[in-house]
Order: sequence, then structure tokens, then C-alpha cells
Amino acid sequence: MYKCNFCQKEYGSISTLNCHKKSAKFCIQIQKELNSKLDEGKDLKCEYCNKTFGQPLTLNRHLNICKHKKQVTIDEEKKDYETRLIEKEKELKEKDQIIQQYKDEIASLKSQLENSKYLHQKEIELLKQHSSHPVTNNNQVNQVNTVNINIKLQELPIINNFMDDLIQNDLPSLEKSLWSNSQTSFINVMGGKLVRYMYFTDKSRGNVIYKKLIDKTPQIMKATINNFIMTTMNSPKLLDHINNFKETKTEDTDDEDYGERYVTLTCIQTIITTIVKDNKLNRNFFDPIKKYLNDNGILHKENVLLLSDIEEMD
Repeated sequence: MYKCNFCQKEYGSISTLNCHKKSAKFCIQIQKELNSKLDEGKDLKCEYCNKTFGQPLTLNRHLNICKHKKQVTIDEEKKDYETRLIEKEKELKEKDQIIQQYKDEIASLKSQLENSKYLHQKEIELLKQHSSHPVTNNNQVNQVNTVNINIKLQELPIINNFMDDLIQNDLPSLEKSLWSNSQTSFINVMGGKLVRYMYFTDKSRGNVIYKKLIDKTPQIMKATINNFIMTTMNSPKLLDHINNFKETKTEDTDDEDYGERYVTLTCIQTIITTIVKDNKLNRNFFDPIKKYLNDNGILHKENVLLLSDIEEMD
């Protein structure tokens, strides 16, 4: 006799027993229940230490005291803390870089301020020395003053170099600004540069002198402040420099930065050209530059001694 190991019934042959296991509904149900219990037994295993348990309640109690689980939890918290620490360090590093950038800009501005403050300190000291030791002889007084003025004019920068200096040092700082924010910057750049290239001989009449290359030879020129500004802005060299600079694009140039730079420099070109063409339509640019020069330009009355030797502009 052959006995079913599920329902315990007996059969005369093995084939009958196998047929019973596959077709008898009550036996099939018993088989499902047993398999289900076996599956449940497989799940009652601690995922941290691999210990097995007969009941879910026992497993839950174990999880509360499982040393392996506590260690895994500690490791996960440590990893999360280290990740957040790295992110915080990255943020602090970026902030330090921004702070250093601001410090560098402040140092640069302080340096420019000091250079502007003491730009004519040497000439002022010379004038103080001679004013404290007056000479009664008119010829000697004129001779001393003329020597001082020649020193000053010799040290006066040549206006032709102004274009290269402006392009290389100042326009790059304007290229990333929108034009609405660059108007004031452009005026300050132009005024701040131009004031170094000329002396006033008569502020009330707006007469200035400056040095210019003619046939590769530096010569002292005389002009009104209006003509001085417009002549400088109308320089083909300046406009060519701006055009070359705005067209320059390398593989590393960002498209957005290039677009902003192109628009900004195109506006600057237009302003320079139209100021010279019709300054009445551009008083908001021309007048501030003129005012900047009037407020900051150096007046040396002794310069009148040389006016007879100064070449007149055409």
C-alpha cells in the first residue's frame, strides 16, 4: 500500500497515489497550506544578522536588540553626516571664493583711488617748493615756472595710448553688464581715463592742452574741452579696437556672455559715433563726461607761459 504524505490516505499503486496528489481538491488545499507555512518560515529571518525565527513576534522583538542592525543604522547615519559635511564645506569654499573676489576688487579700487589721489603729487610738491622761495627777478621766476611746466608736460601721457589702455583694461569689465547698467560705468571709465591725459589752461573757457603723436613725434596740442572729448571718441583706432574686441570669440567663450558683450559694445560704438555727430542728442553721455573732467581736471595757471609755443589744432 502507498500512503499520501499530505492527507494520509492509502492507495494500491504509486500511479494512483500520484493521480490523487494532482487531482484531489482536499489534498491540493492541504498542499497549498503547507507550502504557505514554509514560505512564511523563510521570511522570518533577520536581514541584519541572518538569524531565523518561528514567529513574526519573535522576529520583531529581536530587531529591537539586534547589534548588527544598530551598527548598520550607525553606519548609515555616519555616511549621511559625512555627505552633508562635504556639501557644507563646498558651500563654505564657494563663499570664501566670493569673499576673496570682493576683497581683491576692494584692493584694486583702493589702489586706483590712491593712484588718482597722488597722480599729480610730484608736480604739486614742486609748486609748493617754488612758492615758498619766491624770486624777485621776473625773468628768473618765468624760467623756474617754465621748467616746472616742461616737467609736467613731459610726464603727460600721450593721448594715442589712451585707446589701447581703455580696450585692454576697462572694456572687459563692462562686457558682462547690461547696457542699462553700463551707461554710468562707461561715463566713469571715459572720464576717469581722459582726465589723466590733459591739463586745463583756463577752466572758465574750457581750454585744455594734451600730448599727441604727430608723425610719431609727441607734440603738445591745444583744444577746447568739447573738441578734446569728441576728437578722442571719434578716433578710428578706438572704434576699431572696440569692433575687434566685440567680434573676438574663442572655443571657451560662453554664448550668453558673448551675446551680452556684443550688444553692450555695439551700443558703446553707437554712442561714441553719435556723440561726435550730434552731441545735442546725446547730452546724457557727453555732458557727464565733460562735467567729470571739469570737476577733476588739474588747472595750472603757469601753463599760459607755454601757450605761444603750443601747436594749434586744425
